[in-house]
Amino acid sequence: MVSSRARWLFLGAIALVVALAAACGDGAAEPPLTPTAEQPPSVLVFLRGDDLWVATLDGSSLPRAITSGSVAAQYAGFVRTASGEIELYYTEQLREVSDDAEPNAEAALYRVGLESGIRDELFHFKSRQLSPYHTSAAVSPNGRYVLLSDFEGITLLDLSSGATRSLLANSPPCEGPMSCFGYGSPRWSPTGQRALITKTFWEGGSDIVIDPFEEPVEEEDTPGGASLRAGWSADGERICVSEFTYSSAGAVLVYDLSTGDTVDSTLGLPLPMPSEPGRLRIDAQGCAWAADGRLAFGYVVPDNLGNAREGRIAVVDASFAVLAESAPVANLSTVVAWLRDGSGVLFNRWQPQEGRPRPPGIFDLERGLIELPFEADAVLAVIP
Repeated sequence: MVSSRARWLFLGAIALVVALAAACGDGAAEPPLTPTAEQPPSVLVFLRGDDLWVATLDGSSLPRAITSGSVAAQYAGFVRTASGEIELYYTEQLREVSDDAEPNAEAALYRVGLESGIRDELFHFKSRQLSPYHTSAAVSPNGRYVLLSDFEGITLLDLSSGATRSLLANSPPCEGPMSCFGYGSPRWSPTGQRALITKTFWEGGSDIVIDPFEEPVEEEDTPGGASLRAGWSADGERICVSEFTYSSAGAVLVYDLSTGDTVDSTLGLPLPMPSEPGRLRIDAQGCAWAADGRLAFGYVVPDNLGNAREGRIAVVDASFAVLAESAPVANLSTVVAWLRDGSGVLFNRWQPQEGRPRPPGIFDLERGLIELPFEADAVLAVIP
């Protein structure tokens, strides 16, 4: 005969088994750490007029304005919080310069949660509307630091303490070609340990790499001529840069930061050599790295008179073998970024001075050239 105590223990064990089965499912269930839900769609950051907008590429959410009636709004990156929310950073000029007696303008750095819609002003600073070194910023991957670029140079801002430190100072007012230079367009490496900076001169420019936490900061030269927006590879070990400077980009060079080696990524394209010495074989229109190491770049082939013809977009693998090439793209201005799933590349077009804007598009590796499902003037970034 079973005792009362044993009977209650037996019933408790059965209840525990039933509860565990309800919580965990049957034995074929996936491990607890394996995600079962589909990944959220990619978010595109783009310009419509002078304002920043965001939208999902699959149309699951309608385009939404981040700024309204803005002056010189500049996208500064994003951070994904521990809870999974996307926080977008941007700078905006608060008022326009009205006369020469007051050359400075007020500007601010903002952070806005894409789900909550809450906007915070993080930093207030001076800008200069008429300066060739426009205000821009870049938030570090961990969200703690921001590299600010303005008419004075490059500044490192620590958001946790509010402390700032000048990293690179622009030259005083230019007195001639040899004494005129400035820094801008900061881009953090994927690890947040280094940064790409564009250094401009009286004529032309160069791409440099710095360690923002080094004191004093030293400039590491690269072969880049700053004619296109240089970009980091996903592992942070290589950058794609322009071959030339000033008015022509030339080829897209890949520079290995660890070895110092440089490779022309465009040599695999079946393009004829120029018929006259000094003519460009190719003139690049931007570059973008995929997470798996593929490189996309836009290019035009100048004719014998040096005039740019229709553009195309090419994709090469890690050994620079050509994997895909688009049909002709009218008015191609730059390749922006890969879609998160690696299926295609976003690009922008040159805009007319008057008339209807030319829309950006996607070079889908399987479907070819396709249009965006919403109105946009220029795509700025893809938030994966």
